[in-house]
Amino acid sequence: IKKGQHIRFRTPEASTESFVAEVYLVGTAIDPQRRTVPVHGHLPDSIAAQFSVGMFVEADIETSATEYPSLPEEAVITRDGYSYVLHLEKEENGNLVFVKKEVTPVVTYKGFTALEGITNFKSGDRFLTRGAHNFIEN
Repeated sequence: IKKGQHIRFRTPEASTESFVAEVYLVGTAIDPQRRTVPVHGHLPDSIAAQFSVGMFVEADIETSATEYPSLPEEAVITRDGYSYVLHLEKEENGNLVFVKKEVTPVVTYKGFTALEGITNFKSGDRFLTRGAHNFIEN
């Protein structure tokens, strides 16, 4: 954790909206019992008036940012050590034709799985996002 990183936070008792702040100071000592370090963040002036001192927040600090294509967690099925998605290849007479494609999951976070090494997919491609496990044989 270092100065300048983004802090994405929510005030669960107030709303479901997310806000962004910035790490301003990082403590120098880690609490060995709780395995925590104090972090002080600054809010942009445009949103600071919406919050009161002492409010509790749920926060994530972005330590690095890498963009990956991702799909809902349910769309990625793992069988025998390999992971797959069902890619919509074509629509004919109201029928949908899906093809099983191997993918490499990177990380799953908040219900979405980031996928690496996808070279044949392009923006706008469609995938089966629910119930894929029913169509991929064991």
